[in-house]
Amino acid sequence: MSTIIQVENLRKQYGNYEAVKGISFTVKQGSLFAFLGANGAGKSTTIEILCTLLTKSSGTVLMNSYTLDQTDHHADIRKSIGVVFQQSLLDERLTVYENIMHRGKMYSLSKAKWRENYQFISTYLHLEDIENRKYGTLSGGQKRRADIARALIHRPQILFLDEPTTGLDPQTRQFVWQTIKKLQLETNMTVFLTTHYMEEAAVADQIVVLKEGQIAAEGTPDALKTKYAYDQMALVFHDRSKGDKWLKEQSLTYTEKLGIFSVRVESTVHALALLKKAEPLLASFEVIKGTMDDVFMNIMKEGGAA
Repeated sequence: MSTIIQVENLRKQYGNYEAVKGISFTVKQGSLFAFLGANGAGKSTTIEILCTLLTKSSGTVLMNSYTLDQTDHHADIRKSIGVVFQQSLLDERLTVYENIMHRGKMYSLSKAKWRENYQFISTYLHLEDIENRKYGTLSGGQKRRADIARALIHRPQILFLDEPTTGLDPQTRQFVWQTIKKLQLETNMTVFLTTHYMEEAAVADQIVVLKEGQIAAEGTPDALKTKYAYDQMALVFHDRSKGDKWLKEQSLTYTEKLGIFSVRVESTVHALALLKKAEPLLASFEVIKGTMDDVFMNIMKEGGAA
């Protein structure tokens, strides 16, 4: 898998404030890359630089083999990318069809190519039920489908998604996400994602977590879970005091709230061994797997969980 985005020692400074502090990462062609961080971490600044909307202070960036420093490459970079911003860029007075048609003209697509591309994206995004409606009359989920269509009309190699499902209901979020994954897998399109929904990041090929303008962690979801998350057991004992005593005898670290004891475990196998020992005392139990939410929260803490 070849590299389609390469960032080395990227910095962005506003006066004395440095928003992005020398970050380096690569994105493989055809991959789903998740770029995470709390608000103000530098995610949007980095994306705006990669999309040629903001000038970097220093560092080197290659986008689809084009050098960001060379202004004569900017047009080629823009043709290579599609961007779905948090805030829509479509005209509320025009229909979805009209909006996307005008967007196609910006890329000088021929009528035949535009029709071919429109049919392609309409099939994935099911535009037939909204294409003749004015954008301003659409629901949030319908608008998001149109926004993604706008970003895809020129068939870009890289799709930037800046929190694409924020504010959508669960059913619409699922549809949008399934569509994105299908496009990525079937067309080898690279997807560069920022999101606050950690379950979306959990299916990424690679994750970079930004904290205060620097990379705090990076790796596959499984590698990050292994390092920054852990499984735990939720235990309810027949006799609360006996359960408390047993946990202390096992030298286990735990917390207790409303009679539910939460115990950190090294692995599922470790949990099974403990449950077998505690079985006579237990009224009920649950083994809770570590999640990407745990990963994110632990990375954001000083020093993480590792």
